[in-house]
Amino acid sequence: MTKAKSKVFREIYIEGQQFKDVLAKRAAWEEVARMYNGSFKTIKTVSADLMTLMLEIEYKDHQLVFRETDRQALRVEVWVHVPSHNEFFISLRDWTDKLAAILGRRGVRTGLAEFDAKYSINSKEPDFVMELLNNGLLAEKIVATDVYSVILEYDNRTQRHRLVTVKDRTTESVEELKELIDLTCMMVDQLI
Repeated sequence: MTKAKSKVFREIYIEGQQFKDVLAKRAAWEEVARMYNGSFKTIKTVSADLMTLMLEIEYKDHQLVFRETDRQALRVEVWVHVPSHNEFFISLRDWTDKLAAILGRRGVRTGLAEFDAKYSINSKEPDFVMELLNNGLLAEKIVATDVYSVILEYDNRTQRHRLVTVKDRTTESVEELKELIDLTCMMVDQLI
């Protein structure tokens, strides 16, 4: 197999579900684990037909957990203690956001045209989100990293917040993973 062909991820369609072979990304994930003194492992289902890549990195007493499966996009999760109980959901704009804009509902705006055109923000505390995004140029970093969504949700049981960032399934290089780590660390710094 040529080098060009070996870089293309295999895709299998079964009953309308899309599967991607994440094994091809293993080398990049292992390299990032070494660079950040983290741990990397692969997990297979009992039937060994689906695989999960899992990377854990320590940052300022917080555990950053990266996970991607053959069926699910790359997710980064980290639990943080935030002084307030604020929550937010930042996601790519879709047709419902465009329709709401036509009907006059503008939503939260950061003032950064590229961010506002690409993402919508849902929060009961828009001032909290605005302070977070405008501090340290976080909105620009989210656009540059090209994530699908960023979610901050409060968990009553643990009395902590869970920060989840979702990125596409085409993230394959060490550089792309480093950008995602930088974004996550920047968000943790802004939140704590």
